[in-house]
Amino acid sequence: MPQAFAPLSKCFVLFIVFVFVVGSAHARGQQYASVYSFQGNADGWDPIGFLISDRAGNLYGTTTYGGTGTACDPFGCGTVFELQPPAKPGDPWTKSVLHNFNGADGNWPSTGKMVVDNYGNLYGAIQYGGSGSYGTVFRLAPGTGGAWTETVLYSFTDGNDGGVPANGLTRDGAGNLYGTTNDGGQFGLQKGAGTIFELSPPTVKGGAWTETTLYSFQQIKDGNEPNDVTLDAKGNLYGTRSADNILCTPANPRFCGTAFELQRHGATWHMKLLHQFQGPTDGSSPWSSMIFDANGNLYGTTTGFGGNITPAGGTVFELSPPAGGTGPWTETLLYTFGGGTDGGQPVADLIFDSKGNLYDTTFYGGDLSCNFGLGCGVVFALTPPSQTGLPWTESVLHTFLGGSDGQDPAAGLRWGKGGVLYGTASAGGRLTELQWRLWHDLLGFTLTFHISSA
Repeated sequence: MPQAFAPLSKCFVLFIVFVFVVGSAHARGQQYASVYSFQGNADGWDPIGFLISDRAGNLYGTTTYGGTGTACDPFGCGTVFELQPPAKPGDPWTKSVLHNFNGADGNWPSTGKMVVDNYGNLYGAIQYGGSGSYGTVFRLAPGTGGAWTETVLYSFTDGNDGGVPANGLTRDGAGNLYGTTNDGGQFGLQKGAGTIFELSPPTVKGGAWTETTLYSFQQIKDGNEPNDVTLDAKGNLYGTRSADNILCTPANPRFCGTAFELQRHGATWHMKLLHQFQGPTDGSSPWSSMIFDANGNLYGTTTGFGGNITPAGGTVFELSPPAGGTGPWTETLLYTFGGGTDGGQPVADLIFDSKGNLYDTTFYGGDLSCNFGLGCGVVFALTPPSQTGLPWTESVLHTFLGGSDGQDPAAGLRWGKGGVLYGTASAGGRLTELQWRLWHDLLGFTLTFHISSA
């Protein structure tokens, strides 16, 4: 998550969007309503990370601040929370704090996804704290009576193993966890620019997890700040970096960025560059992970400088593999944001529906009377064209106004039962915009919202 997108909010909004797709047309008349508003302090605040769900429809997420652990930060070390849907539609959801971080086990949960295994255990990353002071990977196991047990699986040292795991985790079928760090690696404090790592479960019950650094980034050669990684069926990893190896130019449009593949070759891994973003022509600074479609194409977003527009824009792109399996990948620009009513700076992961439509949020844009002319963000859908080569069509499903519906949705969306989309907004609430700015600068705040079909 770029620093510019790290709101110090103290109230957040969780939202639901009911979206029905008939052919390529989206249902009209979405209704918006709040699900849960965080109260700050022990309740937690600034939940800018992604939500995940279990088979029962319970939602799980993290808050950056708040909770009862204050050893690491006067505003709290962060929490893991659960939201249980009501038995009767329209009744309130039930929110529980599953764990309060205390610094020794980490502080400031990452902005990326947690993952859940078949036993209901949750796995996630923490940016700082732990025995090595540079973040941890943890597991939360459900127990009897609603109690959850936390285990720190690994503490980073900022050495060859990297440090500051600021993104989410990916899990394979064997239970191995994959992720990235923003700092460290084998090239040291000056040249090291993060890592891609694997955590393997112990071979005997109660044993230690094994950390393996699969790749170390160099600032001069590779750029920096790798984002979340995605696995393919063969176990290869795909991801993006927010900056490239030559600071991009012209005029350094936020360093442009790259998309890459880390190929598995037995016990070794090889880095392959899939695409280098050009800035004004196809966007810059990708801050999200990429997703696959059924044909092996990758989809992702950049946060700015797309299509010769201002940094408030951004793009949605597609990367298609070479037909023969070797050679360069082909990039197609699906949509360029104007930073106005259509939204701007999509910092979160895209998701598909069964029709091939894409859904996501933008951090800015929308109603430009909100947030001092930047806009408070939107929820949008992109519909593919009827013929290859034609432009995709954007539909704005909701425009945030910065009041009770929230603003600045930094996390992506997640499908629920019945065509419902869940997500979070990192700011908003019942305060006026001037009050919000004061809280944002001093303490921050958090809020919750949802949209449903009429």
